[in-house]
Amino acid sequence: MTSADWTASRCRIFSQLQSFMENTGLAILEHDGSYPGDTCAATNHPFHRGFEDSQWVQWKAITDFYKKHRDVLNADLLHLRRADGRDLDYVLHVNPAGNEKGLLMIYNPLEQDVTKTLCIPLYYTGKTTTASLRERDGAATTFKLDREYHIELPVNVPAQGVTWFVIE
Repeated sequence: MTSADWTASRCRIFSQLQSFMENTGLAILEHDGSYPGDTCAATNHPFHRGFEDSQWVQWKAITDFYKKHRDVLNADLLHLRRADGRDLDYVLHVNPAGNEKGLLMIYNPLEQDVTKTLCIPLYYTGKTTTASLRERDGAATTFKLDREYHIELPVNVPAQGVTWFVIE
């Protein structure tokens, strides 16, 4: 399949998705991540040179943003806030048996930065009194859990951006 064929196919798919969303009243469509089978013919991206290497570069990036946290990402998943496109969307992967007890993913679908404090339930991580969190694998901050195994987590998520916290 040529680059032009892929582009035409994508245009049809996005047109169908847009029509579906308009006719059903949906405001947001979420999927489970990048698909390394997709190709991209752009030559001005900093991550790949063109159509020929685009699949490889996507696959490599995904398998690397995944291998580091594989155990917790393959564990149970809790949806902490239903995605509606009007506020932060966040989910918590939990693995009380692992070194990483949890991984909190936060997505901001809005066109402006969001700064707020989230109440995060850590019961299913196995943590009972304190938990150390690292934003984007940065320095750890220790939080005290309340009597219901929650923490109050201040976050700042850029417009249409993501962040994550590893819980240990």
